[in-house]
Amino acid sequence: MFQQVKIAICEDQKVFINLLSSIIDSKFKKKNISFSLDVFTNGEELLAEALSSSEKYDIIFFDIDLPGIDGTEAARKIRTMDKVCIFIFITSLDEEVYKIFDTGAFDFIRKSYFDKEIEGVLNRLIKKISINLNKLTINTLEEGPMELRIDEILYIQACDKRVSIFTHENSFGTTYRTLKELPMDLTQYHFFQIYRGLLVNLNYVSKIIEHTVLLENNEELPISRRKITEFEKLFYKSA
Repeated sequence: MFQQVKIAICEDQKVFINLLSSIIDSKFKKKNISFSLDVFTNGEELLAEALSSSEKYDIIFFDIDLPGIDGTEAARKIRTMDKVCIFIFITSLDEEVYKIFDTGAFDFIRKSYFDKEIEGVLNRLIKKISINLNKLTINTLEEGPMELRIDEILYIQACDKRVSIFTHENSFGTTYRTLKELPMDLTQYHFFQIYRGLLVNLNYVSKIIEHTVLLENNEELPISRRKITEFEKLFYKSA
């Protein structure tokens, strides 16, 4: 069973709002995916909600061509605050697709081919969230038990008998002393132990430089000599 998925649609044409909402409802219910769905008709409304709410959206469907703040501009602003939200764009003009490249978009749907493309996009989306939206329940020193989305974790480090978890925005000290005490095996979610007491999320590795792993946020982590060959195979296979 999935965790509840928080979805937003930002679209100014009622026909596509109704069509997309209906298809999402049918598809997700068939897969037993619990979800909530919010609809916005302009970028300003979406931004106001997305940037002020304590609960982030997991998935946002943007129409590229919106009055005022368009879909790509809204997506860029949200991306500065949320590195993991899944963005899917909808466009009536094929030539507008180039605008989405710097937003970290997952996929796009052309309105002229909506009936043909929506099924494939949602199938790929469900496959992605089956991994990305899983959560890890941890015992923190400061806040007690809490949930973290697994795809938000950059790396986990055990040092001086204390495990710390690092995300894009925060770090959390835990009550665990070793990686073995973590309540879940994260290697099934694209994590790799690159060094004794150091577990990294391959999704955020930018490159390997000699005996150093460079993350997308420019942070550098050491990698053991005996781990390099195996790690390189996994890294370049997923690239």
